[in-house]
Amino acid sequence: MPIVEAPFWDSWPGSEGSIPPYGALVLLKVDPVASVANLDDEETTRAASALNRHEWVLGVVLGNSGGSFIDPLAKPVLSLQIQLFGRGPPHDKPIASFPIAPSPQLSEDRPPVHLNATLPWPDLYVHTNCSSSVIISRIHHGAAKFEAKMTKEQHEDLFERAFADRCNWHSLPPVTTPDPVDVFIDPTQPPGSSSSEDASESGSSDDMDSLYAQEMEEMETKIVRQRIYSEISLDPSMCPGPLGHPEEMEEPIRRIRESAFVSHREPCTDLC
Repeated sequence: MPIVEAPFWDSWPGSEGSIPPYGALVLLKVDPVASVANLDDEETTRAASALNRHEWVLGVVLGNSGGSFIDPLAKPVLSLQIQLFGRGPPHDKPIASFPIAPSPQLSEDRPPVHLNATLPWPDLYVHTNCSSSVIISRIHHGAAKFEAKMTKEQHEDLFERAFADRCNWHSLPPVTTPDPVDVFIDPTQPPGSSSSEDASESGSSDDMDSLYAQEMEEMETKIVRQRIYSEISLDPSMCPGPLGHPEEMEEPIRRIRESAFVSHREPCTDLC
């Protein structure tokens, strides 16, 4: 199968200079070795290569994420924000999801998303609380490809609803207290915060814009520093068995960050 290694922002398979089409479906898998390569540490690389690899997770491209300029003097690499799908809705807050037809609808105001083609996996739900902002280490592509994709309207609606769910996470039923255990794959996502019911519509819009701007600024800084890499596949046949679950990505990402912390930690001196 053809592979694009270390793709730039305009290296999307198809034609020269192609950029990622928003609404495209992809398979995603964390790449531990690529994520620690910049540390230039043999022990860390060996530990990363020994990590158990999770199964492919399905997602939809929402846009370019921050941190695409790893080297200001070099061509920007491909860095994507991908909203993740799960087998069934989230366990803690099922409402934070949208069913992919023909999966059953769970909430009146969250109708099924009807794609233009069927997918080979059953019981799919978009998890609005799980997105991944990653640098792409390689792209697998072949003769088979996803026929299904989201329309511009579906893609934009999902982007807005997912962001709103993150902002109002604690107020989504079942209501939770502040600082729960986060299930976000992307640590740059802001913790949920409820807007008051009596706030004016314009005030709520201003707050949302401000929070979004803050999220984008933090993403630009953090994704470069943490350098989580993933490989993606445009070929659904790469996952003939059951899909992985978004939460399965948490453990390798946690281990990668621990390795980065240990590698960067400086030895203590008399001034410590």
